[in-house]
Amino acid sequence: MPEIGFKPTGWNAVLLLIAILCLAVFQHYRLRTQVDRKAADAIRSHLYSTYAGRISGMLDRAREDGLWQAEDTENIISYGEALNAIDFTSLTARKSGNDVMVKAIFTLDSTPPPDGKSVRYFVMQPSLIGTWRVKWETTAWRYRLTLW
Repeated sequence: MPEIGFKPTGWNAVLLLIAILCLAVFQHYRLRTQVDRKAADAIRSHLYSTYAGRISGMLDRAREDGLWQAEDTENIISYGEALNAIDFTSLTARKSGNDVMVKAIFTLDSTPPPDGKSVRYFVMQPSLIGTWRVKWETTAWRYRLTLW
């Protein structure tokens, strides 16, 4: 019984590689989608809750030191005001099954966030009533490798 096989060599290998690369690029651009205002608001709420938890830590540290000063109050107030001004520089999204992977580039009151992570990646899920929820934060690799 003869064996049937395919061994790409020479030009066949180059053509196969080009075909696979074209398919990956096509899938990459086909899965791009728009981020609507409701999804942006869900991300903004998630970021607000993430950074607002730091205020209680700032208060605890100031109380433990026992040296509460006016500048501590000013720092906490300015930080709280910055949280109310979460601005998105860029929001891009890709579909991944029923979920949507979102890349958010943002600032807090036109300054980078305190942890220095101004680019975050989220897995979001739309609901039937038109709202969005952030399922979890993900990595840049997972966002970039979303092809199907």
